[in-house]
Amino acid sequence: DARLAAINRGHEEATVALTKAEDRDAGAPETEFGKAREDGLAPDVRWHQRKDGGPVFIDGSARARPSEDGTFKGVMKIGRDVTQRRRVDEALRESESRLRTLIEGLPQLVWRADAAGAWTWASPQWTAYTGQTLEESLGDGWLLAVHPEDWEAAKESWRQALETGVLQANFRLGQAADGWRWFNTRATPVRDADGEIVEWVGASTDVHDLHDLQERQKLLLAELQHRVRNMLAVVRSTAARTAESSGDMDSFLSHFDGRLTTLSRVQSVLTRTEDVAVDMEELIWDEFQAVAAGPPKVELKGPPVRLRQRVAETLALAVHELTTNALKYGALSVEGGRILVEWEVRPGQ
Repeated sequence: DARLAAINRGHEEATVALTKAEDRDAGAPETEFGKAREDGLAPDVRWHQRKDGGPVFIDGSARARPSEDGTFKGVMKIGRDVTQRRRVDEALRESESRLRTLIEGLPQLVWRADAAGAWTWASPQWTAYTGQTLEESLGDGWLLAVHPEDWEAAKESWRQALETGVLQANFRLGQAADGWRWFNTRATPVRDADGEIVEWVGASTDVHDLHDLQERQKLLLAELQHRVRNMLAVVRSTAARTAESSGDMDSFLSHFDGRLTTLSRVQSVLTRTEDVAVDMEELIWDEFQAVAAGPPKVELKGPPVRLRQRVAETLALAVHELTTNALKYGALSVEGGRILVEWEVRPGQ
């Protein structure tokens, strides 16, 4: 009847008035009333506008009211103000989004595990690097991305972590087809109010280049120790031979000083080369240049030859003796004298 229609129009007008402008423009109230007429019930879960103009989030519905003869009588709307809960939910989603952006932007491979160490989540960085899916990494599945030779070390690190509350380990990650790289893995336990561990949050950081550098430093230290021992042995032997061939202390000091200087030059060349070897031509030139002798008085001919440390030291001393003799008694002691040093490589010798 006209009275009921007026009441319904009033309800609809009130609903429209309390609807946000963008929803009114989109026809949200009319859509809700139309759906209620057709289906008997229409959801009304959205932001509304208070009478004072402020926002309010309503979780409600519009339900059709049939008359006694079954015809449409009107719509009854029931809603609950859940603005505070909505704002908390939105803040939580925004916080989770920021956290996800932060985690996925890190260069580390981030993951989570339960109190017993079984993985419950792995970041996209982990799946992208190892090729595992998230599901494959859960539980103990992440171990399949560890180099087989490091499995026991990885498992032992977890056993110790469950006892000490600290996880720190180094093992290789990757795939056999793409190669393995060393990672440093650390995790921090998350504890409840009683101090009990409820989960672990960890990250694996690529330290392969640092690991290689440390291994190289170990090799260099071992090589240095080897060189020092060899050099002391050479100096001791040189001193003994010089003493045997010297008639007095002045002669000994003169010859010994020259030989030590030669050894020093060889060591200087050795420390400039990465493969711990000396170019033979460079070594010979160094000896002649030490006595200010060079082209055209001196000529060197021969193929490239790399000499190891012991051979280089011995040859340098020999060249030193020959150069000294040439300077005192031979070609380097007379005007117009020339020296030709020539060598060849014979296969199998």
